[in-house]
Amino acid sequence: MIVETHSENFLFGVQIAVAKGDLAPENVLIHWVRQDEAGRATVTPMPFDTEGRPEGWPRGVFTEEADLARELLEA
Repeated sequence: MIVETHSENFLFGVQIAVAKGDLAPENVLIHWVRQDEAGRATVTPMPFDTEGRPEGWPRGVFTEEADLARELLEA
């Protein structure tokens, strides 16, 4: 199955399923698509580890919601 999404909630759901052991990490792969200044696309595969973390995730992507959730938990 291929799913194209920009949904943080969908990604969190997949991460939780992997971390809980409900979804095997080897059955999940993110393909990160990045475009350079010349308009060429680069596709980078990012497998998941057993804790539900995608390997090689770009810094700063989808961090705002996670930061807010962490702040709420700490409050």
